[in-house]
Amino acid sequence: MYSKTLIEAYMKAKKYTQYKQMAADLGFTTAYVASVNRGHKEFTEETATYIAQQAGLDTSEVLLELAKSRAKSDTTRAIWEQLLREYRKALRLCH
Repeated sequence: MYSKTLIEAYMKAKKYTQYKQMAADLGFTTAYVASVNRGHKEFTEETATYIAQQAGLDTSEVLLELAKSRAKSDTTRAIWEQLLREYRKALRLCH
């Protein structure tokens, strides 16, 4: 489901109001973007990285969030969540 967050961030960064604008930028169909937004599909790591860069997001954090959202078990999801917390903590310590 994290891909929906990426859609929102990208559209906000580009000041887009319609999926077809984003779809045209990324070379996808509007139906595909809408399907991702509904949670039926997830972006690939490559697409997520590109969207993160275009939206001014931290690409490492985006990839960690994407992995967490794809986790099949609660155990794996918890591990990804821990890694995210550690990453965010390390960022705070650097600033």
